[in-house]
Amino acid sequence: LEKGFSILEMLSQKNNGTKGMLVRNGGTEAIMNVMAKNSNDAALQGKACAILSHLCNIDDLSLKQSMVSNGAIDVTIRAMFEYKHDQYTQRGACAALSRLCISDEARQIMVVNSGILATVQAMNKFQDCKEIQADGCFVLAFLAEGGLEVKYAIESTGALNIISK
Repeated sequence: LEKGFSILEMLSQKNNGTKGMLVRNGGTEAIMNVMAKNSNDAALQGKACAILSHLCNIDDLSLKQSMVSNGAIDVTIRAMFEYKHDQYTQRGACAALSRLCISDEARQIMVVNSGILATVQAMNKFQDCKEIQADGCFVLAFLAEGGLEVKYAIESTGALNIISK
C-alpha cells in the first residue's frame, strides 16, 4: 500500500493531463476508500491528503467539482480531526481544501462538517508553517463569502486572532 501511494503521489504531481486521467479513472475514489479503511494509519492519512491536494490542483473545474461531490472534502476534514497534531497531514489537508473550495456545495460541506474549526485548529497549532497559514486563509476567505452566518461561525472559532498575528 505504501509503495502504491508513493507512485500515486509522484503521478499526482505531474501535468493537468495526468491528474485529469487519474481523477476521471477513479483515483480520487480509490484514495478516499483507502483513507476510510485505514483511518488508524497516520502516515497513510498524511500521504493521502498530500495526494488529494496534488490531484485537485487542476484547471478542470468539473473534475474538481466531482471530487467535492464524491466526498473529498469530507474525508479530508475527518483526517484533520483525527490527526490534528500531525503537520504533514494538516499541510496536505489545508492545501486540498484550499483547492476544493470552488462552489456553494463545497462551502456547505465545509460548514456542515466543521471544516472551519478544522482549518482554524490547524492554523493555530502550526503557526510557523507558512503553507498551512496561506491555505487556511484562502479557505476562510472563500467561506466568508457565504454570508453573515458563515462569517459569524468563522469569528466564533477565534480565526481572527490567528490571522491577525
